[in-house]
Amino acid sequence: MTVPGDVVYGSEQFRDWLVALKERAMLGSTNQRYAMLRAVLEEVRDQPPPDGIVGDVLAVLAQRTPPNILPILSEHMPPQLRAAWRAAVTSACPDPAPR
Repeated sequence: MTVPGDVVYGSEQFRDWLVALKERAMLGSTNQRYAMLRAVLEEVRDQPPPDGIVGDVLAVLAQRTPPNILPILSEHMPPQLRAAWRAAVTSACPDPAPR
């Protein structure tokens, strides 16, 4: 059975990070390296993403969503994202000029 490429790449990346930790942090045991890498990854996971990234993702979502679906997404958007979502929808679908 073959292993998916993402799994192989992820395993290699993880191994490379452990080797880099060994060299840079001068950690002696594998247990120390795993513990430090886990702490770093948990810290990264717990941080909110930068606003620019969220805005970019919402802008792409607004551009690729059919206009009849936009109100449904707007209703169900989490409160902390509503302002960024409104800005993304406004820039992706500006109101037509009055005639």
